[in-house]
Amino acid sequence: MDTNTELLAALVREINRVANALEIITSAQVPAPNYKRQLAQYKHFDWDSINAHVAQDDKYGATKVEWNGRTFTRRNSNDKKGAAVWFSCVVSGTVAEGNCKWGRLISFKDSSSEPEPLDDKISQAQAAAGREERANLARVGLKVNPLPALKTSPTSEPAMGAPDPASELEKHFGPTNPRQTTPRATTKPDDARKRFYELSSVAISSGQLTNQRVNELVRGANGNGFAQALTEIEKLLKMRH
Repeated sequence: MDTNTELLAALVREINRVANALEIITSAQVPAPNYKRQLAQYKHFDWDSINAHVAQDDKYGATKVEWNGRTFTRRNSNDKKGAAVWFSCVVSGTVAEGNCKWGRLISFKDSSSEPEPLDDKISQAQAAAGREERANLARVGLKVNPLPALKTSPTSEPAMGAPDPASELEKHFGPTNPRQTTPRATTKPDDARKRFYELSSVAISSGQLTNQRVNELVRGANGNGFAQALTEIEKLLKMRH
């Protein structure tokens, strides 16, 4: 083997060593995903589905798995929060020094655990917080200034004994508002409808209206009311007489 071949082989080994080191550094920076699964799935879990490899196992299932260049060990608990199995490893620090940071790959937990009742102290603190919130709302409400009342100009009234300006004008020029001189009798919608059908029958019998015209009036009355249709029939019958 000549010198150039030896140098090339050494360079390749160095490149591979640097690549492995970079891969380890990069994988260490990727946080553990902490997948969530049901406890019943643990024993026969498909580790390939999360790109993990089983390194050790026992009759219960995997005990150590490798993922992204790190080894995660099985842990378990069975307390008031329910039974659980998870796989974790130290990300930084040491257990001996008590400053380690853990990363969790996956957790298998029973979701049927019952919720815990609130402690008496928590209930009392919750009630006190509610009272304080209501008191704050009450204080805020007292600070809100009421809207000022609208000022209306007083209606001027003629002095006693003074002639009404409107009546003085009417003496010389007639009513100032002719529409108000003869108040029109108002007809209720139900009464107008009933009267319309009564008069329409009379008009049809006397030949003054056709069925087609009555139907047209009814269609118009459904949108505008029967008052206008009733007025037309009344005018027609008055002209007849």
